[in-house]
Parts: sequence; C-alpha cells; structure tokens
Amino acid sequence: MKYSAFVISVFAGGSASAFAPTAFKTITRQDSTPLFAVKTKSDPSPSTSSRLKRTTPLTGWAKDNDIKVGGVEIVASNNAGLGLYSTQNLSANDIVIQVPTKLTLSVDSPADYNAAMEKNLFSSDPKAYRNSPWWTALSIQLNYYDKVDSVNQLAGGVDIKPWIDSLPRAYDTPLHWSESSLDELQYRPMMEAVALQKRVWRKQYDDLVAASKEFSSRISYDDFVWGCETARSRAFSGAYSGSAFNPIPYATVTALVAVYIGLGIGTVEQAANGAALVICGSILKDFVFPKLLKAQKYVICPLIDMANHVGMGATGNVAFEYFSDGFSLSALDPGVQQGK
Repeated sequence: MKYSAFVISVFAGGSASAFAPTAFKTITRQDSTPLFAVKTKSDPSPSTSSRLKRTTPLTGWAKDNDIKVGGVEIVASNNAGLGLYSTQNLSANDIVIQVPTKLTLSVDSPADYNAAMEKNLFSSDPKAYRNSPWWTALSIQLNYYDKVDSVNQLAGGVDIKPWIDSLPRAYDTPLHWSESSLDELQYRPMMEAVALQKRVWRKQYDDLVAASKEFSSRISYDDFVWGCETARSRAFSGAYSGSAFNPIPYATVTALVAVYIGLGIGTVEQAANGAALVICGSILKDFVFPKLLKAQKYVICPLIDMANHVGMGATGNVAFEYFSDGFSLSALDPGVQQGK
C-alpha cells in the first residue's frame, strides 16, 4: 500500500485560525476503519524503530478514549520518521481526526493556571509556573506526566502514558550540534541564534530550580530541554481561548423565562431583555474578550501532533470545535491523494 504524508499547517506559534470554530462542508470518516497498528513504509532508522515499539499501545489508548480516526494511519518511514499518512483520497475539509479537548495539554498565555502543576511542582511559588513562557509551561507539563504521574486528573483520571511514550525522546536540532559542526555552516546568524537559545533556556531552568525544590529534584536540565523541543516542534496555537459550548446557562435562561412569563411576574419584553443579556455575556466571554486581551492558547494534541513530522508542503489544518469541545484535523484544499 502506498501512502501520502499528511502534514499539519499550524506549527508552534502558527496560524491564529487554528482556534476558529469549524464550519466544514463535509465529514468523511470511515467508522469501520480504526487507527491501525503502526505500519512500516520503508526501513526506519534505529531511533524510529525504537519509537515504533513505544507507539504500539497508542492505537488502543486512542480508541478507548473516544479519539475518532479515519482516512489516515501512523506509518514509520525512513525519510520522515513516524507520522500520519493518508490511506484514501481526501477532499478539502474532510475531517480525519477528532480529539476531545480534555486529552490535550495546553497553556494559556500570558498567564497559565494549572492546579496540578502548581500543587505538585511549585507549591512554594505557584507564580514561577504561572508566569512562565508557554514553551516552558508545556515542558513542565510534559515532564510531569512523563516522570512524576502519568494520570491526568484534569482529564477525568485518564492515564496518558501511551501517548507520552509515543513522543520522540531525542531531537537532532542545532542546539545539540558541536561547535565544529556549527562552524562548518559558516552562517553566523545561526550560530548566534543557537547560542542565544541555550542562554535563554538555561536561565529559564535555573529560575525554576531556584523557585522550587520539588521541580529541581524531579526534572533535570536535559529533561527540561527535551520538553521545550517537544513543545516547540509539536504544539499549535491560536488566539481563541474561550470555553467550549455549555448548554446549561441557555437551558436555565429558557426555564426562567418560561416561569417568569407563566407566573405573570413581568412582561415578555422584560424576559427577552434578561435572556439577551445572558446570551451576549456568553458570546463576549468566549469570543470577544479573548481577542481584545490578545490571549493565546498553545496546545499539544494526541495523534494530531503526529502530523507535524514534515516541515513543508502543509496539507492539513487544525480547528477547535466549539460545540463538541474538541480539536479536529482536516485536509486543506485541494485535498490529499492516496499514493502520492
């Protein structure tokens, strides 16, 4: 079987449209076609083979946690590593993966409030986590679930170990190159950028160590760097940071309006004004205020993060689904052809 690489269009710090509510024309998903066991397209590298073994439990975990997949599967290839590949012709806007929001790791910027991180790693100084850059906060989360406790209480007690284990364990970025290798580039801006990144990450780690003994005793500098590189290579971002659709306020308002009018407490106009205030308040909270405050949300999403394995030729787009409280990966125009 031949496969087409499925590449996501939103990378770390990427398109703000990633969090726009979806308005797709069609949803093409083969419910009878689950996320198959990981397959091999060509002879993978030793590092990919090792990760391949760690990724096997991910397929069952995804099914057990209501992650819906169709038209793509995880494939290991020699030239692109482990990633998503199409198994059928996909039209533009076809949704191939849907993931409940509760299963993701996310950070709100400029300040993130995460009770688990603050309680278990930064109880002595919660602001050390709260005011960290987004990539630092995601690194802390990744390392917490990898090395401290893999059960995500915010997701209802879901053990996310199969997903965490599927993540790469090392990155061949310029940060890890030797000085001689960097010199061979003969490109000083790159050398200066690498040196600056090392200084920034080292200072960020040292500040966290100074703020929390719990953090320093459990997460090493190398662990921290792994988390930062994972966050920067696999997270996507968007300006939307409101909550998912909650029908309770609307149902409550409807009931109160019915009682208000039925008992003759007030006029229809008065009841309508009250209902309008509630609806407008919800819209302001979910859509207007986050944009006015320029809030950003950064997300790492199970399975969808597998689409970030090729850095060019984007063929997929991520969107937040307001009414179903989840993230979806869909094909971009003109679609993805099987066998390319």
